[in-house]
Formats: sequence, C-alpha cells, structure tokens
Amino acid sequence: MMHPVFDFDDGDFLFPFSETMGADADGHLMLRLSDSLAMDMASGGLHLLSDWEEDGRDGGYDGWDG
Repeated sequence: MMHPVFDFDDGDFLFPFSETMGADADGHLMLRLSDSLAMDMASGGLHLLSDWEEDGRDGGYDGWDG
C-alpha cells in the first residue's frame, strides 16, 4: 500500500497510485521526478514533497517506492 506524501507547495497531500504517478486532494495528476519532487501534469509546475524515511514499521517504505 502506498502512503500519502505531503506537498509543501500546496499544503495538501499527494496520493500515489503507482511508482511514478499520483493525484493530489484536488484531483491534479502528478508525475514523480524523484522521492521529493513531482510535476503537475496540467500546469507543468514543480512541487516539493516530503521525503519518507524508513521507520521499520512498513517494510522499508521510503516515499513513492512502495
């Protein structure tokens, strides 16, 4: 299961549905560029994301890499 990632630029969450794509709370599609950067597919704008670190509770989850 993929966990939500915080979008610092919008102040909302991005919900990944694959290793490279996700949607934010407003339904905007986002393309993953790195663990901490995504591009809005409609506007081309870049968004800084939270970077999840391994905490041992989720099998080594580190952001988009589910």
